Amino acid sequence: MAAAAGADARAGELCCARRPVPAAAWGGYVVPARDGVLFGATHDRGDTGSDERANDHARNRATLAAVLPGLAARLDDVPLTGQAGVRASTPDRQPIAGLLAPGLYALTGLGGRGFLFAPLLAEHVAALALGAPSPVPRPAAALVDPMRWTPGPASPM
Repeated sequence: MAAAAGADARAGELCCARRPVPAAAWGGYVVPARDGVLFGATHDRGDTGSDERANDHARNRATLAAVLPGLAARLDDVPLTGQAGVRASTPDRQPIAGLLAPGLYALTGLGGRGFLFAPLLAEHVAALALGAPSPVPRPAAALVDPMRWTPGPASPM
């Protein structure tokens, strides 16, 4: 998979183990899932591979062990499955959320921060599309405006 012009390609993999746990985040993360727990994730600049890798499983296990050794020990004997892909990010590493053209809105470029930003930015984009007040303050909305690289006035917020 080729990265779009100006995009910063970063491959990453998350792991899934079949054991229940509470959620935690520390630069990595662990999240309970319907069939177990998700944890990860690797973050490799310039790597556009989307294949599951034993080495990435090992790196994710090591990251988990460094922060949550008890949980990591409970998962030592659990077989892992994984999902790998390329994260879309922007040159300034800020997401894109807003009006691209009349009637066309976008929410993209979240990089590895989708769990964190997607819910709030989705509400922001929906508010813009409906002409309603955004939950995102104007100065923060300007940071994710799709037109921030275009000379001239920014998108209407």
